[in-house]
Amino acid sequence: MVNRRSFLLSSVLLFSALLFPALAFAAFTPSTHIILKLPAEGSVVPLRPDRFAWHDDSTRPTVPGSNPPHAAPYRLRICTEPGFPSEAPTVFPIDPLPPYAIDTYVYDTVLDVAAMHAPLSPNTTYYWGVSIPADSGGDVSIARGSFITEDLPLSPELESPADSEVNVPLGRAFVWNKSDRATRYRLQVAFDYAFTTGVLDTLVSDTAATFPSFAYNQFYYWRVRGENSGGVSPWSEVRRFTVIGPVPGRPLLKTPAKDSLTVDTTYVHFLWENAPVDSTHGQPLESRVQLATDTYFSAPILDTLFIPIDSIAIGPKGLVGDTRYFWRVRGENTAGPGPWSDVFTFTTIGSPAAILPKDFTLRFLDAPGGSHLSYGLPKATHVTVRLHDFRGVLRAMPLDGEQPEGIHELSLPALPRGVYYLSFRAGDFRRQTRVILDR
Repeated sequence: MVNRRSFLLSSVLLFSALLFPALAFAAFTPSTHIILKLPAEGSVVPLRPDRFAWHDDSTRPTVPGSNPPHAAPYRLRICTEPGFPSEAPTVFPIDPLPPYAIDTYVYDTVLDVAAMHAPLSPNTTYYWGVSIPADSGGDVSIARGSFITEDLPLSPELESPADSEVNVPLGRAFVWNKSDRATRYRLQVAFDYAFTTGVLDTLVSDTAATFPSFAYNQFYYWRVRGENSGGVSPWSEVRRFTVIGPVPGRPLLKTPAKDSLTVDTTYVHFLWENAPVDSTHGQPLESRVQLATDTYFSAPILDTLFIPIDSIAIGPKGLVGDTRYFWRVRGENTAGPGPWSDVFTFTTIGSPAAILPKDFTLRFLDAPGGSHLSYGLPKATHVTVRLHDFRGVLRAMPLDGEQPEGIHELSLPALPRGVYYLSFRAGDFRRQTRVILDR
């Protein structure tokens, strides 16, 4: 009797299911075994997680009236409350009201969330669940899990350049300390403190970045912030700096001319032209002159820095006759030495004594042994030499007496380094010139 009643009840239910699919869906209770996969329970995830994934070996009901037939969707919910309030889900992509971050239907066991309107909140525990909704409302079953979002990075601390540092050499790096939780850093450089006129805006993975090309004598402002997948840190402090100018360019040698064969040792005038100052060549603050008897300058006779000039002269005490010499020049400044000029050679003659000047001549000589004055007298006369400082005060009178005709050299006294005015008088010939004593 019981078996017959059970058979009749089963027949009625089957007949009802065939006539009313919705009723069959409501009465169907699937065997569900949903297992959450990603993110793992209690794991720390970015503020924009890559995906949510789960496994399901259950038999899901078919959506009533679907053509072709397809299984009922999953319901994915992510919220800050573990109880999962029962508001109706929306359609993905979504921007649901709190406490939900996501509440949507999914037809697969994976949800890529790259289309989320906004990232999750930092350093927050979220609860997530996957269920199969019942046609009559509610959930047939639900699998629950939780995860924690990562926190925002801290603001980096700057190291170098220091604030208001000047003459920062090109090629030096911006350096800052590692920021907790930062996976990359944004470096900004601008012309103004508010960073309205940007020069550089770049992302780097390290805590240093090399200087690009900056203009000389221009203030720049720089700052750094840390970033990760969840967001950004506050900006660091703002520092400013100026960069050093470029090194001088290659000088152009003039005299003695290349491969000169009859250079007189009584007076050798070295003359060159400094490279033009432009965006790639700086102003030389000093000129280094080298003179040697070999092309490698292994033992230079002269290797001296001069305050910016473009010529020097060496008298007979510095050179000897019948000798081949090599000379070159380079400019130097606070950025460093520039390139050497081409190497010129010249050869001195062997007997300079017979050469007499036709007119009065005066030349300032700066030889390795000290500063000298070379002067030529076409006839014997009284010669007076005086040195005054920039205030007009007489500092020395190294010569005051009769001198014979010919070429002479006078050693100047060892005065303090600086600029002086030299007064020379030989008979009716008078000359005043500005000299620099650099010894």
